[in-house]
Amino acid sequence: MVLTLSRLRWALPASASVALLAVPLPALAACPGGGDRADWGVRYRFTAGDFVDGPGVPRWVHFLTEPIVVEVAPDGPSAGRLEPGDTIVRVDGHLVTTHDGSRRFFFPGAGATSLGVRRRGASVDVRVVPGTECVDLSLTERSAAPSVPPTRAWLGLRLQCAGCGLDPRTHRWRFRGPVSVASIARPGPAADAGVRPGDGLVEIDGLALTSPEGAARLAAAAPGDRVVLTLRREGRLRKVSVVVAEPP
Repeated sequence: MVLTLSRLRWALPASASVALLAVPLPALAACPGGGDRADWGVRYRFTAGDFVDGPGVPRWVHFLTEPIVVEVAPDGPSAGRLEPGDTIVRVDGHLVTTHDGSRRFFFPGAGATSLGVRRRGASVDVRVVPGTECVDLSLTERSAAPSVPPTRAWLGLRLQCAGCGLDPRTHRWRFRGPVSVASIARPGPAADAGVRPGDGLVEIDGLALTSPEGAARLAAAAPGDRVVLTLRREGRLRKVSVVVAEPP
């Protein structure tokens, strides 16, 4: 039920469907201006994961918790193989919560991929030939220079929210309901600024967190930036200035 405010690490509310791969695309001979990523024809949810960036490939997620299938496209590659409620445990024999297992989920080899799932308490193995989606690399917010490592930003707080999720087009957070601070890292930027657990997070740099502009500002925060957070505490609004840091 929480998410961690690091640029590349997030934990999601368990009720959020955060990956939308519901439209199968045919395998592409080329992906001009983009990169290929597996399309399983499913929507799934997970509660924690790390974003991973690399030169020339779309952003993907290292799952820290097992993804659970929410919906299966009736004409997609997983139709008749995966079911809503399936928990994906292994990919080609690799635990999906390992780096190799997560990477294979997004970039499997040619042909059928073996998925080990937990279904109504039983272990089931299915084989799926995923489709391919062409992802515009300009939407992954990685540096224009591949030699420069991706920016990581840390505010030192964890949030809890309702109706929040990840935009599958931009890989930015969108907040549709109230957001509050679940916990604070001590020491950390938020703690140093006086943020407390239970505070409501209303704005960043004067932009409502529930607006596209506010979510974009949050995503753009980089180490060394100073951001002004508007908090709601005991019914009153207050502003605090937080200096974004590198993750510890």
